[in-house]
Amino acid sequence: MAIKIEQSAGIPVTINKMDFEFDISDENIKRLVNIDEIIEAKIAKTDFKNTVGEGIEELTGEVFEEGLKNSAIVVKVGFDEILGEGSFEKIYKSCPSVFRVSEILLAVTEGIFQELEEMGKRIEQSQSEKAQSYLKAKKVKAKK
Repeated sequence: MAIKIEQSAGIPVTINKMDFEFDISDENIKRLVNIDEIIEAKIAKTDFKNTVGEGIEELTGEVFEEGLKNSAIVVKVGFDEILGEGSFEKIYKSCPSVFRVSEILLAVTEGIFQELEEMGKRIEQSQSEKAQSYLKAKKVKAKK
């Protein structure tokens, strides 16, 4: 007798008709949980300039451009860490707005966390059902 099990090691993600996959290896899930620290470490190596705190009266074209550039750096690192190197460029090409791509990143991360939570609940439910079944079988066997 042969047992064959084929299980995907990823969560499929479709963005603007493009298919990606979030790898659910233990290591990758740890990276997702620590994505903020990873982003901070990676942007520290770029020419990211903090323009937060610039009031509306100081908002110039240059400050706005710098803000867009900074946002793009953060979103690029986020996407490349979550969906793989080059994913940001593909997504940005299909939707050339840093604001929209930022919203997409937020939706992707929320969706992945939700899917991981649901997977955990399914596993927990399955294990609980197996344990109950085992205990019932053990009681029946003990009565005989």
